[in-house]
Amino acid sequence: PFLKNYLANDYHAHSRNFDVEIGEDGFVFFYDAERGYLVHLVDAPSADPEKPDPYYPCAVELPSERMREELLAGAVPAAFADGGLFYALAAVTDPETGETIAYVCYRQSTGQRMESVNDYTLSTLLLMISATLVLALFFLLFADLLIVRNIQKLADSAESFAEELESGEKPEIVPLGIGSGDEIGDLADKFGLMQNAIVGYAETLAGKTALEEKMNAELEVAARIQKEALPEGSQRFGDLLVESFLHPAKEVGGDFYDYFPLDENRLFFYVADVSGKGIPAALFMMRAKELIKAQAFEEADLSRMAYRINDALCRNNAEGIFITAFFGIYEKETRRLQFLRAGHEQPFLKAGSAVTRIAEESNLIMGVFEGTEFESGETVLEPGSVLLLFTDGLNEGINESEEQFGYERIGKVLAGCAEGVPERLYGALSAFAGSAEQFDDVTMLCLTLENRLTVRLDNPSYDDIPAVCDRVEAHFSSFDPECASELGIILDELLNNQVSYAFEGIADPFAELDFRESGGVLTLTLTDNGIPFDPLSGGTRDAEDPSLSGGGGNGIRLVTALSDSVRYERAGGANRLTLRKNMQKSKASAEAG
Repeated sequence: PFLKNYLANDYHAHSRNFDVEIGEDGFVFFYDAERGYLVHLVDAPSADPEKPDPYYPCAVELPSERMREELLAGAVPAAFADGGLFYALAAVTDPETGETIAYVCYRQSTGQRMESVNDYTLSTLLLMISATLVLALFFLLFADLLIVRNIQKLADSAESFAEELESGEKPEIVPLGIGSGDEIGDLADKFGLMQNAIVGYAETLAGKTALEEKMNAELEVAARIQKEALPEGSQRFGDLLVESFLHPAKEVGGDFYDYFPLDENRLFFYVADVSGKGIPAALFMMRAKELIKAQAFEEADLSRMAYRINDALCRNNAEGIFITAFFGIYEKETRRLQFLRAGHEQPFLKAGSAVTRIAEESNLIMGVFEGTEFESGETVLEPGSVLLLFTDGLNEGINESEEQFGYERIGKVLAGCAEGVPERLYGALSAFAGSAEQFDDVTMLCLTLENRLTVRLDNPSYDDIPAVCDRVEAHFSSFDPECASELGIILDELLNNQVSYAFEGIADPFAELDFRESGGVLTLTLTDNGIPFDPLSGGTRDAEDPSLSGGGGNGIRLVTALSDSVRYERAGGANRLTLRKNMQKSKASAEAG
């Protein structure tokens, strides 16, 4: 009865657990462990509906070796393959005691088993594929509804925002309406915050740009005012030529200078540098400039003048701005130069071919220590001398290798300059600096004392010529002897030409020679009231007598050859011949070189 009940109920459950079909290969057995026999108690019910009842053969059989191992090990339930068959074992227990009283076994050939497994695998795979397709379709629909469309909204909004921003209009920020509550919704919120931030930044930038443009315009006005407050170009004070140069590093700078006559005999001049740059330095500069000019007229002594300027600058100077300066007073009658150096760059002095420096000892800077005493010095300028004042922007100018222009280069350029010293020096600095940025103002003041000599001959004669030549050669004897000799030859030819051909029929004839030497270059202007004639034209003074060829013959050709330039003009009823000659190197030496 127990077995019948088992076969009717638990047997089918066991078969389902082992994934086998009910067939004739199933049976229930008892295992005799001592003898090693399988005792068939009953065969499984047939799947054939015509043979539904189980069969009880009660036969004895030896188990397979693998089945023996499983039964002895007590490893039931178990499933394994052995000898071309697939086995599934399960224990049959007494429902009252729980004791194993028999075993049920299902057998199949491995081929049948693989077909069953393949069928199961295929069906499972088909089910998984179907499920995957359904999920993919759902995801695509979801992505289109909640992702793609929202991303397209973001893209359209970004494009519209960028176009309005580029056009200069204030972009209109329209809510996107994306409230998905996921990463896309969070991205939309952040995009809105970004738009607001960009619009705010654009408005701030526009305000800053307008303010910057206004400040630049004001700086340009300040620079123009500053420039107009300083003398420009060159100016003569007797035989003294003053040349100025200023190139600020910014729109407005801290360098400044000035020069003006104190009376008919004295010229006051200075170069100064304010600490710092920009508007504060420019304002302090204007204050210092007016203060210096006022004190220059009130106090003739440089030491006392500097004392009073310094004390005035120290007052109400909470920012601690200071200036360096070099002051000078030139006396025209005596060529005496008083000078005072207050922490400024040491000037260069060129006399003839020698380049030296003056004011070796410096006073303290101005505007810091109230009650400071200052000491001045003096020297006498020789005719032809060149005094160069400058600020540190010149000597401290750097190149790409951060090498400074330096005092040595300044001295070399000055030694080789005949004229236009400031422009030549700044050109040399620019060439040296290359692409390096100018970090400081460059300011120069150049004072050249012309070496001047004037000789006038009334009723000129041949007897005057040797004396004039000797006097001129002696006056310029400090220059190259060959140059002085060539100058004597030029004078002899010109004066002989005048005496011989210029004054026939002229009442009260005269000839005037004006010599101006500056920086080693001599300018000679020869003026006579003789017959109108241009000797450079190649003709003669007397068209009726070609033998009178002094004006256009070998003499004038020799004068032209020994000069650097020769120019003729007829002005005020007089002939004027102007020639220039470098007195530092003779024409003969130059041609030989």
